[in-house]
Amino acid sequence: MKKTNAFKRLFSLTLALVMVLGIFTVTALAKGNKEEPKPSGVISADKIEKSYEIAVAYDNSGSMYFSNNKPVSSWYQAKYAMEIFASMMDLDNGDKLTIFPMHAVTTDSSSAQTTQIDIRSIKDIDKIHNMYTIEALGTPYDPIDNAYEHLMDSSADERWLIVLTDGSEFTDVVDRNKKSCSLHSALIGLSKDVNVQYLPLGTESIVLKPKGRFYATEKQITSENMLQKELISACNKIFQRDELEGTLKGTKLTLDLSMKKLIVFAQGNGAEIISLKNSEGTEINRLVDSGKRTYSDKGAANKSAAVLPEKLKKQTGQVVTFDACRKGTYTLDCANANDIKIFYEPDVTMEFSFINKADGIPEDFSDGSIIAGEYTYKVKIIDNQTRKDVSNHKLMGDVSINSYITYPGEDPKPIEDDSEITFTPEENISFDISATYLGKYRLSTDDDSLIDWSNIEVLSKDSDLKVKPVIEQPGDWYTISDYKKWKPIRVELSLDGEKLTDEQLKQATISIDLKDKEKSLPYITEILPGESAINIHLGKNEKGEFCEPDTGKYEMSIGATAPDEYGEIVKSGTEEASFEIQKYSKIIKIIFWLIVAAIIIFLLSIPSTPSKIYLSVGTKRPSVQGAFSSARGFNVECISTDFRGKRAFSAQVKRKNTFFRNSWVLRWTSRSMTCYLSDITPTRATKLSLLNDGSKKVEISDGDEITWREGSKTYTGIVNINHIN
Repeated sequence: MKKTNAFKRLFSLTLALVMVLGIFTVTALAKGNKEEPKPSGVISADKIEKSYEIAVAYDNSGSMYFSNNKPVSSWYQAKYAMEIFASMMDLDNGDKLTIFPMHAVTTDSSSAQTTQIDIRSIKDIDKIHNMYTIEALGTPYDPIDNAYEHLMDSSADERWLIVLTDGSEFTDVVDRNKKSCSLHSALIGLSKDVNVQYLPLGTESIVLKPKGRFYATEKQITSENMLQKELISACNKIFQRDELEGTLKGTKLTLDLSMKKLIVFAQGNGAEIISLKNSEGTEINRLVDSGKRTYSDKGAANKSAAVLPEKLKKQTGQVVTFDACRKGTYTLDCANANDIKIFYEPDVTMEFSFINKADGIPEDFSDGSIIAGEYTYKVKIIDNQTRKDVSNHKLMGDVSINSYITYPGEDPKPIEDDSEITFTPEENISFDISATYLGKYRLSTDDDSLIDWSNIEVLSKDSDLKVKPVIEQPGDWYTISDYKKWKPIRVELSLDGEKLTDEQLKQATISIDLKDKEKSLPYITEILPGESAINIHLGKNEKGEFCEPDTGKYEMSIGATAPDEYGEIVKSGTEEASFEIQKYSKIIKIIFWLIVAAIIIFLLSIPSTPSKIYLSVGTKRPSVQGAFSSARGFNVECISTDFRGKRAFSAQVKRKNTFFRNSWVLRWTSRSMTCYLSDITPTRATKLSLLNDGSKKVEISDGDEITWREGSKTYTGIVNINHIN
């Protein structure tokens, strides 16, 4: 019975709230949620990673080990140079290095001999270190030709021929008296097809003059210090890297520009690159690690007197390529390094855009087209991490940006940063935008694989036609009996935020779609010249006569079409308009629902038996207060087993206030007594609550067990709450 009463009260209350809310609901125009316009993107052309193939012509002739009856250092300097070149390459990602020694060598503990050593991974660098010449004899030119032919078969982006020789004599150069000129002419001839780097080793070597793509040192390389300097210079030329100077103070490395890669080359007695950490202590990932490279002691079988000096046996060099580093402060930990060189590759991109002067938003070229209009051209080189303009940064060297636009039938026209350009609908146009920095890096639209910048389509302006319906009828309510006073629905039109001209308005059309297609709703439209608006008159036929529509609620989708400035028809989106057509006025409807609500409220006030009461004991009489409920009256009684099923005591409850208040007075029919509430559930706050204090209240529910005392006797009973008949 208690559950039924509770459900009845809950249902009645919910229904009342729904009805009351319905009374005061005013139907308004429905406006669809529209997404914020997404900003147009800008196009960035990034530097393409180049693949490298290097072929080394390695002179391991007798003079590289012994000259003028004395041991020389050329052989182990050459091997160390090759190890460093290999360490600088990205071998694990496709770069290749191939060595063509002038005489047969072995590369491991086996006796297998070869005149071509392929270096394809970091592990292969050990082959260079272990290279052992079987018999060092004369200086043939053929290995240079072999290295050149090998490169001619390569498809790598960068092809380099490196010649490591002491240049004392080439046995197959015809003119011995002009051998330097002959070698010079030969290498310059090869440089027409591939890049050539010449390193003259030892005091007997020949110094050659660089020209074009033929690169050579200015002096003979006669010491380890000179070798290191020339290796750094050669690596910069070959791998397009530059040395980062003045930024390392102790272990603190300050980067004023984000780097795509950092290459650290450390040398010393037991030198080792331990880590590179950012300001938060996080280690930067190693892309390539050459490991510790040392001077090789593997010489030539017939030149056993040529040995590696003891002082160089503990000398090590290590090359580590670190991953991208954002602009900031870093800690570089290098143990036992007396010389540290850092090469850098800026992490930059060229960013250019055409800013629409109408809205200040960059035009989006992602579909290979541009909308006709007026634009401002912007171009710069930015830090890829911080997005800051670094066009004039000191680490970028000389920066050159060249931009050209070509219109149909015309020659390319240069455009500058901040220049204004007007695009009109016509045949396709082309852009050629490129930048160079540090004298060797290039960024260009030619390298953009996503968009064909040589074929950009100029489209007519994509005009934005909008409709705004306004229901002028008061309350959005049309009463059929009062049809002569009906107000129209006014549809206001705008194109790109501006009013339509009268000529455009004449060619405009309104489309109307009813959600409930079963309803009959006649209407006519009326153009309003000078107002950029069209009225929709409901309930009228083509003659302007009233035709009674169906009653009910209407949801109307309104759209339009109109010509733009080019005469092309533009279609708008749709907007919603909601209204009602009824036989009676809205006032009668409100009164009806007020009566319904009043009836429901009355039903809620009808008393029902509460499921629980609050019992308190005062100085004069006990009293009971009910929970949120109302009641005309009910009995509270306790049946005790001690009285053999008879009623031990009872009380009658009377309501004091019947409207939304719940207060009752309890009159006891038994003698004065002391009453306890037994601890019958684990949720009770106390095991036994003594009800002898008028300031305390205890909740008592139907079926609870209570204990009371009369005189010296204590009784236990069960509470029973019932209606009074």
